[in-house]
Amino acid sequence: MKPRNPVGGLALLTPLCLAFVPAIRAAPNTSSGAGPCPNPILYCTSNPTSGGCIQKMSFTGTPSLSSPLGFVVTCTNVETGKFGVQLFGTTGESATPFSNGVLCVNPPLYRLKIKNAGGMGSCGGSLAYTLADVLANPTGGPLVIVGQKVNQQGWVRDPASLVLTAVTDGLEYIACP
Repeated sequence: MKPRNPVGGLALLTPLCLAFVPAIRAAPNTSSGAGPCPNPILYCTSNPTSGGCIQKMSFTGTPSLSSPLGFVVTCTNVETGKFGVQLFGTTGESATPFSNGVLCVNPPLYRLKIKNAGGMGSCGGSLAYTLADVLANPTGGPLVIVGQKVNQQGWVRDPASLVLTAVTDGLEYIACP
Protein backbone atom coordinates (compact mmCIF):
# COMPACT_ATOMS: atom_id res chain seq x y z
CA MET A 1 0.00 0.00 0.00
CA LYS A 2 1.38 3.39 -0.98
CA PRO A 3 1.54 5.83 1.99
CA ARG A 4 -0.79 8.80 1.64
CA ASN A 5 -0.58 12.28 3.07
CA PRO A 6 -3.16 12.03 5.91
CA VAL A 7 -4.64 15.40 6.83
CA GLY A 8 -3.23 18.49 5.15
CA GLY A 9 0.08 19.05 6.89
CA LEU A 10 -0.28 16.42 9.61
CA ALA A 11 2.15 14.09 7.92
CA LEU A 12 4.71 16.88 8.03
CA LEU A 13 4.49 17.09 11.81
CA THR A 14 5.73 13.55 12.40
CA PRO A 15 7.91 11.25 10.29
CA LEU A 16 6.34 8.05 9.02
CA CYS A 17 7.57 4.77 10.40
CA LEU A 18 9.46 2.45 8.08
CA ALA A 19 7.61 -0.76 8.94
CA PHE A 20 4.23 -1.57 7.44
CA VAL A 21 1.84 -3.14 9.94
CA PRO A 22 -1.28 -4.77 8.47
CA ALA A 23 -4.69 -4.12 9.97
CA ILE A 24 -5.79 -6.62 12.58
CA ARG A 25 -9.50 -7.06 13.28
CA ALA A 26 -10.51 -7.94 16.83
CA ALA A 27 -13.66 -8.23 18.88
CA PRO A 28 -14.39 -5.05 20.85
CA ASN A 29 -13.47 -4.96 24.52
CA THR A 30 -16.86 -3.44 25.41
CA SER A 31 -20.02 -4.64 23.73
CA SER A 32 -23.25 -2.69 23.97
CA GLY A 33 -24.58 -2.70 20.41
CA ALA A 34 -28.09 -4.06 20.85
CA GLY A 35 -30.97 -4.15 18.40
CA PRO A 36 -30.63 -3.52 14.67
CA CYS A 37 -27.30 -1.80 15.12
CA PRO A 38 -24.27 -4.07 14.60
CA ASN A 39 -21.59 -4.06 17.27
CA PRO A 40 -18.63 -1.77 16.58
CA ILE A 41 -15.34 -3.57 15.94
CA LEU A 42 -11.75 -2.86 16.91
CA TYR A 43 -9.11 -3.23 14.21
CA CYS A 44 -5.55 -2.15 13.43
CA THR A 45 -2.77 -1.76 16.02
CA SER A 46 -1.71 0.94 18.44
CA ASN A 47 1.89 1.88 19.09
CA PRO A 48 3.29 2.12 22.63
CA THR A 49 4.09 5.54 24.04
CA SER A 50 7.57 6.46 25.27
CA GLY A 51 6.28 5.66 28.79
CA GLY A 52 5.19 2.16 27.76
CA CYS A 53 1.43 2.83 27.63
CA ILE A 54 -0.52 0.78 25.08
CA GLN A 55 -3.42 3.10 24.25
CA LYS A 56 -6.65 1.35 23.25
CA MET A 57 -10.02 2.35 21.87
CA SER A 58 -13.20 1.23 23.63
CA PHE A 59 -16.87 2.16 23.46
CA THR A 60 -20.09 2.13 25.43
CA GLY A 61 -23.62 2.41 24.11
CA THR A 62 -25.05 2.17 20.61
CA PRO A 63 -24.09 4.52 17.73
CA SER A 64 -27.63 5.87 17.34
CA LEU A 65 -28.20 9.18 15.57
CA SER A 66 -31.40 9.67 17.59
CA SER A 67 -29.43 9.38 20.86
CA PRO A 68 -25.87 10.50 20.01
CA LEU A 69 -24.89 11.30 23.61
CA GLY A 70 -25.42 7.62 24.49
CA PHE A 71 -22.50 6.39 22.34
CA VAL A 72 -19.10 7.15 23.88
CA VAL A 73 -15.79 6.29 22.22
CA THR A 74 -12.83 6.39 24.62
CA CYS A 75 -9.05 6.17 24.22
CA THR A 76 -7.87 4.40 27.37
CA ASN A 77 -4.39 3.80 28.86
CA VAL A 78 -3.30 7.29 27.79
CA GLU A 79 -0.28 8.80 29.55
CA THR A 80 -1.59 10.98 32.38
CA GLY A 81 -2.00 14.66 31.57
CA LYS A 82 -1.19 14.42 27.85
CA PHE A 83 -3.19 16.24 25.18
CA GLY A 84 -4.82 14.37 22.34
CA VAL A 85 -7.64 14.14 19.85
CA GLN A 86 -9.68 11.54 18.10
CA LEU A 87 -9.67 11.44 14.33
CA PHE A 88 -12.59 10.08 12.33
CA GLY A 89 -13.41 9.40 8.73
CA THR A 90 -16.19 7.98 6.60
CA THR A 91 -14.20 6.33 3.80
CA GLY A 92 -13.13 3.13 5.58
CA GLU A 93 -10.08 1.62 7.18
CA SER A 94 -6.45 2.35 6.46
CA ALA A 95 -3.15 0.76 7.42
CA THR A 96 -0.83 3.60 6.48
CA PRO A 97 2.44 4.02 8.42
CA PHE A 98 2.04 7.16 10.54
CA SER A 99 3.68 8.68 13.62
CA ASN A 100 5.76 5.58 14.38
CA GLY A 101 2.52 3.59 14.29
CA VAL A 102 -0.37 3.03 11.91
CA LEU A 103 -3.02 5.43 10.67
CA CYS A 104 -6.14 3.27 10.92
CA VAL A 105 -8.62 5.75 9.40
CA ASN A 106 -8.70 6.32 5.65
CA PRO A 107 -8.45 10.01 4.64
CA PRO A 108 -10.01 12.45 4.45
CA LEU A 109 -9.71 12.74 8.22
CA TYR A 110 -11.62 15.00 10.57
CA ARG A 111 -10.28 16.00 13.99
CA LEU A 112 -12.39 16.35 17.09
CA LYS A 113 -11.54 18.98 19.73
CA ILE A 114 -8.25 18.68 21.63
CA LYS A 115 -8.62 17.39 25.20
CA ASN A 116 -6.34 16.71 28.15
CA ALA A 117 -6.31 13.04 29.18
CA GLY A 118 -6.17 13.81 32.92
CA GLY A 119 -5.94 10.68 35.07
CA MET A 120 -3.67 9.27 37.74
CA GLY A 121 -0.71 6.91 37.50
CA SER A 122 1.51 6.49 34.45
CA CYS A 123 -1.16 5.25 31.99
CA GLY A 124 -4.31 6.42 33.78
CA GLY A 125 -5.54 9.03 31.31
CA SER A 126 -8.39 8.78 28.82
CA LEU A 127 -9.98 10.80 26.03
CA ALA A 128 -13.74 10.33 25.62
CA TYR A 129 -15.92 11.64 22.81
CA THR A 130 -19.59 11.03 22.01
CA LEU A 131 -21.28 10.51 18.68
CA ALA A 132 -22.69 14.01 19.28
CA ASP A 133 -19.10 15.34 19.12
CA VAL A 134 -18.63 13.63 15.76
CA LEU A 135 -21.92 15.02 14.43
CA ALA A 136 -20.98 18.54 15.62
CA ASN A 137 -17.77 18.53 13.54
CA PRO A 138 -18.51 21.18 10.87
CA THR A 139 -16.87 19.35 7.96
CA GLY A 140 -17.14 15.64 8.76
CA GLY A 141 -20.27 15.59 10.90
CA PRO A 142 -22.74 16.17 8.04
CA LEU A 143 -21.35 13.06 6.29
CA VAL A 144 -22.53 10.80 9.12
CA ILE A 145 -26.03 9.60 8.21
CA VAL A 146 -27.97 6.41 8.95
CA GLY A 147 -26.07 3.43 7.55
CA GLN A 148 -22.76 5.33 7.25
CA LYS A 149 -19.66 3.47 8.37
CA VAL A 150 -17.43 5.59 10.64
CA ASN A 151 -13.83 4.85 11.60
CA GLN A 152 -12.27 6.52 14.63
CA GLN A 153 -8.76 6.58 16.17
CA GLY A 154 -6.94 8.39 18.97
CA TRP A 155 -3.84 10.54 18.38
CA VAL A 156 -2.03 11.68 21.53
CA ARG A 157 0.97 13.92 22.22
CA ASP A 158 4.07 12.08 23.43
CA PRO A 159 6.77 14.75 23.85
CA ALA A 160 9.39 12.23 25.03
CA SER A 161 9.05 10.21 21.79
CA LEU A 162 11.19 10.92 18.73
CA VAL A 163 8.02 11.49 16.67
CA LEU A 164 6.24 13.42 19.47
CA THR A 165 2.95 11.50 19.19
CA ALA A 166 1.39 8.04 19.52
CA VAL A 167 -1.74 6.52 17.98
CA THR A 168 -4.34 4.01 19.19
CA ASP A 169 -5.95 1.13 17.39
CA GLY A 170 -9.08 1.88 15.35
CA LEU A 171 -12.80 1.52 16.02
CA GLU A 172 -15.32 1.03 13.24
CA TYR A 173 -19.08 1.46 13.68
CA ILE A 174 -22.19 2.02 11.61
CA ALA A 175 -24.45 4.97 12.38
CA CYS A 176 -27.93 3.68 13.22
CA PRO A 177 -31.31 5.46 13.39
